[in-house]
Amino acid sequence: MDFQVQATIRLDCFQDKTQVFQILRSHDFVTERRNRNELRIKGGFVDLKSVKFHLEQLLEAPNPSDVGPSSHYPVSPGAVPTNHHTSEAGGTRNRSGSRNKVPPASVSSPSTSAPLLTGSSHSLPPSFSHGQHTLLVEGDVFYYAKRVRSKELRDIEERHEVALIWREVGESFRITLEGRNTKEAAGELQQLVERLHALLRTQEVPRTDMGPKGHAVLQRIQENSYISKSVLVCEMHDRLHLIGPSSESYALKQRLLEGSGHEGRTSDRSSRRRSSSQPASSRRGAVTEAERRRPLKQVVSWVKGLSKN
Repeated sequence: MDFQVQATIRLDCFQDKTQVFQILRSHDFVTERRNRNELRIKGGFVDLKSVKFHLEQLLEAPNPSDVGPSSHYPVSPGAVPTNHHTSEAGGTRNRSGSRNKVPPASVSSPSTSAPLLTGSSHSLPPSFSHGQHTLLVEGDVFYYAKRVRSKELRDIEERHEVALIWREVGESFRITLEGRNTKEAAGELQQLVERLHALLRTQEVPRTDMGPKGHAVLQRIQENSYISKSVLVCEMHDRLHLIGPSSESYALKQRLLEGSGHEGRTSDRSSRRRSSSQPASSRRGAVTEAERRRPLKQVVSWVKGLSKN
């Protein structure tokens, strides 16, 4: 699972302090002003790597606007601005609002690829300037990997000398790998995501169906960073959204409903083939305002692969 870290940033090093705060907010870092030029930040270890990358990019940019938001993708919470022009919604919607499935591994031709982070490669350290690959990953799956399987993500980064940069795109995340062995790293990341796709199911627990025993269970889960064994619990305003292996997520659902008279009840939203026409709600604890997404539909679609020599 991911763990919390603290760091100090010297603001007087940056010409555009507004963008510093924008980068920190987009990754949900808690900030504390120590003095006029120092800022204490708190957040996830995996997020810190992405923040560090973008702050270094901001430092080296000759003009702060060089790393500003793309005109095609306005910055929203959890977003990393890029200048990518191709469609990447992960599928189209029918009239009922459900998403048509996208092939799990459709690969675009490298010969037609274009850089995704304009001007970014020159600001990377020498060992991180060899290439770039991008994948589109369903939101629930990537967030589960980031929270519960973060050790595997860090292992991919370290062994292949790459940085994982992510940005929310609709219900999915676009993951850009920058560095030395991006092709191999992207292949391993795809395998991890596909394993999670086969493993994970989602369950919905309406808050109104929970009794005192269920609320006691939830309190213990909150104290454990919203993780119960291998199930990630996302608090939403009217329900709990559980992401995990089928048997374990279902068992946790029954524990949360224990004593309420609703145990064993199933609904259309208890499987991963739920309608996506439901509006996304704010999640607390496990999922913040910056990481809104709807239920599990598809996992990964290769968007582009780019190798630069």
